[in-house]
Amino acid sequence: MLLLSFTHTTLAQDIVISGRVYKGETQKPVPFANVYTGFNRNIGTTTDEDGKYRLTVPPGTDSIIVSSLGYEKIAKAVGNDIKQRIDFALGEGSLNLDEVVVKPGVDPAKELFRNTVDQKGVNDIQRHSFYKCEAYNKIEFDLGHLTEKFMNRWYLRPFSFVFDDIDSTAEEPFLPVFLTETLSEVYFQNPPGNKREQIQASRVSGFENESLTQFLGTLYQDINVYDNWISLADVDFVSPLHDNGR
Repeated sequence: MLLLSFTHTTLAQDIVISGRVYKGETQKPVPFANVYTGFNRNIGTTTDEDGKYRLTVPPGTDSIIVSSLGYEKIAKAVGNDIKQRIDFALGEGSLNLDEVVVKPGVDPAKELFRNTVDQKGVNDIQRHSFYKCEAYNKIEFDLGHLTEKFMNRWYLRPFSFVFDDIDSTAEEPFLPVFLTETLSEVYFQNPPGNKREQIQASRVSGFENESLTQFLGTLYQDINVYDNWISLADVDFVSPLHDNGR
């Protein structure tokens, strides 16, 4: 009984397989090749950079398979020994891909644009009888075309510290000189088209100049992208959602 028990334990042990996968013609290793059992691909491993592998399989495994992109797939039988060495010499294999069929169709961007324009009457917020929203507005003025000659002028030396704030990440470096921010609640009723804005917070950074502040106040405009034309600084631009924008 002890002998039979020992024999049964021996037969039930896992099998440890190691080896090397290499190119048949050059003997060079094949790294990251797939090594797996013939009955269960989930039991497997990959070769390292030197083409070596180590795989533990359950008893009763009859074969292991090696595959790698660009090489032929090879299967070899597994014996009954607890430890085995099985090497694989791979030959180049053909790679067949299914054909790709390209057919003309509708540009999805144009279809999206067309649907957006068709729904302007429904989605345009100014066509609703009433709405309320929170608005954040920011206006920034920057000083551009900054050259070394300009920044090194003698009358700017006492203020040279401001050039430390130059934004050098942009295509053309610029110096922010004025920034105004406003957070407000906006109420709109139509008809008759009344609009009321309650400022919750505001901040002005940069040069403190009353004339400049008044000038900036005239630049603020409530832009609606659903309009066909958008006016900026007394110049009309075609809206991105113009009826004939496409």
